[in-house]
Amino acid sequence: MRKFKNKNGGMSILGVLILVVIFILILSYFHISIQAVVESPETQENFNYVIINGKLIWDEYLKRPTAYLGELFLSSFKKDDDSNSDLAPELPQKETST
Repeated sequence: MRKFKNKNGGMSILGVLILVVIFILILSYFHISIQAVVESPETQENFNYVIINGKLIWDEYLKRPTAYLGELFLSSFKKDDDSNSDLAPELPQKETST
């Protein structure tokens, strides 16, 4: 009989599901309601804070460099007829809100 061994040493999906079930059982044992925690005003404020600031960081700092690197990556797959053309794509312009 063959033994199946995970070469990467990672956890399988079944292992993750079992851990989630165990975690829920532990919370239930200590009488902690997941619904009450998720619906609490403090949790909602924390999620809103993270979402708003995450969008701000993405729009102000990460969007342009990511678009530039994406274009650079994609342009490496395009076949140019002019072999002396500039390899780096043009940096996208920052959007101005009115």
